[in-house]
Amino acid sequence: MAILVAHAWYYRHFMADDAFISLRYSDRLLRGLGLTWSDGEVVEGYSNLLWVLGCALLGKLRIDLVVAARGLGFIGSAAAIAALLWVHRGPTIQKALPGLAGGLAMALSGPVVIWTVGGLEQPLLAGLLAWALAFSFPVLEDPRPRTASLLVPGLLFGLIVITRADGVVFTVAACLGILAARGLNRATLRAAFLLALLPFLFFVGQLAFRLAYYHDWLPNSAYAKVGLTPERVWTGLQYVGGGIYLAGLLVPSLFVFRVAASAGLRSRILFLAAILAFWLAYVATVGGDLFPGHRHLVPAIVVLSYLTAIVLTKCISSQGPLGPVLWTGAFCALALVVFQFLDPQNMRARNERWEWDGKVIGGLLAKAFGAQHPLLAVDPAGCVPYFSGLPSVDMLGINDRYLAHHRPADFGKGSLGHELGSGAYVLSRKPDLVLFARPTGSLRPYFRSGREMVSDPRSEFDRRFRPVTFECERPWHLLSIIWVRTEGGAIGIRRSKDRIQIPGYLFAANRLSKARLDAAGRIGVGVFPDTPAGLTGLMVPAGTWRVLVEGSGGGVFLHVWRTATTDILAIGGSGFSFEIGEGEPATLSISIETRENGGAHVREIVLERVGPMRA
Repeated sequence: MAILVAHAWYYRHFMADDAFISLRYSDRLLRGLGLTWSDGEVVEGYSNLLWVLGCALLGKLRIDLVVAARGLGFIGSAAAIAALLWVHRGPTIQKALPGLAGGLAMALSGPVVIWTVGGLEQPLLAGLLAWALAFSFPVLEDPRPRTASLLVPGLLFGLIVITRADGVVFTVAACLGILAARGLNRATLRAAFLLALLPFLFFVGQLAFRLAYYHDWLPNSAYAKVGLTPERVWTGLQYVGGGIYLAGLLVPSLFVFRVAASAGLRSRILFLAAILAFWLAYVATVGGDLFPGHRHLVPAIVVLSYLTAIVLTKCISSQGPLGPVLWTGAFCALALVVFQFLDPQNMRARNERWEWDGKVIGGLLAKAFGAQHPLLAVDPAGCVPYFSGLPSVDMLGINDRYLAHHRPADFGKGSLGHELGSGAYVLSRKPDLVLFARPTGSLRPYFRSGREMVSDPRSEFDRRFRPVTFECERPWHLLSIIWVRTEGGAIGIRRSKDRIQIPGYLFAANRLSKARLDAAGRIGVGVFPDTPAGLTGLMVPAGTWRVLVEGSGGGVFLHVWRTATTDILAIGGSGFSFEIGEGEPATLSISIETRENGGAHVREIVLERVGPMRA
């Protein structure tokens, strides 16, 4: 357990973006908004119901949900280690050595510890699977297993069914493993049937809930990710083969063929081998995974740890010299450590921290726009929506029914989880904020929805939205480029007959200008002597207009000119006036400047029509 904690500390900065998707469901459930990801649409964007409910339960106890997810992760991984120790318990250290070796194998494995803190359900899956296997072993060796002996493993496999949407794979694999271990006979068929009974009831119950609540047969993530194509299978095979760091577990586990002849161990080996093979085949078929740390190999590590313990049990019971066994085990443990620290996917988990930038920009958006509830269209659908709490559109489709059910023709040939998108659909949702790529944003999009929005001339994206650089100061300094709707919506320019209200953060024509919060937590644009702010392309009808400035800090003065001709209409501070002649509305540009070294913070510019043009 100490090694588990110390090893997990090494990866403590990692938490997957999809973990925050699950936590958003937990948070909204706690706030009485149901198992939903955003307002208006009821869609099953999670694939880990028991994990979502478990985090919500801890949240009900006033535990921060991020802490709750990591706490459940430690409980799950510790439970998996405890299961190995329990199965291989003994009256002496020598007899208990196989359990110790298996537990150390898990604690030393990168995927196990990465996902202990990674925020998704793999540790819970590992704990449930380890104990399900532990309670299944006696069934393999009992000629006529009693019904009661199958209830506990059946219950655990049932909980696995609702821990992952594909958790039923483990029940199927376990039933095949029982057939392989016991042979085909009436008692075996009865045992397999009884083992599968509770998982089947869990499966039917969740399916009934899904149909009633989400009106769909599959979770939305299945439509968004699963594509059974040759390209996807090849990617999956590479994913499974990429776990080279498992050499420290595979080397001792390969000796199972030498001990398979032992009557007391052969059934367990065949049972575990069937589960391992079936799960890895499934992972390869669906294309592996997009996250670092080989999370889908965590169940494989549980099985391999059991196989390693079984080999060591045979070696100890053979009454041979223990020294070579210990030296071999130490060599394998060293190989496991070395390989996993060289594994690129583990290194990626160690270095990936961008999800926490979502906490920074999400917190700013919550303070700046929480009262207006603007609609946020976003690529990173986990961290930014979770920390901002804003209603959102998932432009990658994991949490959007339309995108998931309208897959492109080339689906299954691109990057897993990043193939969906429709620029026209996203714009039809009328978002107020559009965030491309990671929480730090981008002027140009990387994925389908964004690329279509920008490239389609009919969308007039550049006219309807403006890039604004938001500057965050706490908990650390961060800049994020977010496209903001210019006119209307929840946070754009508001117009009435004789009044135009322009939010300060839209004055970002100067790319050095930054929208930021003032000391009172109000959003606006920062203006400094060397960094004026500006807005171009403002349509203003004819009349005499007075300019009012709402802000704080030092004084400012404004320049107003015609965009096309650069003719200056007026210069002055708050309260000055300018005129627009009769005819078509004029297209104006406005700059805001200050001479104060400490700068100024402008929250809003208001144009009030005080009368018609003077003759």
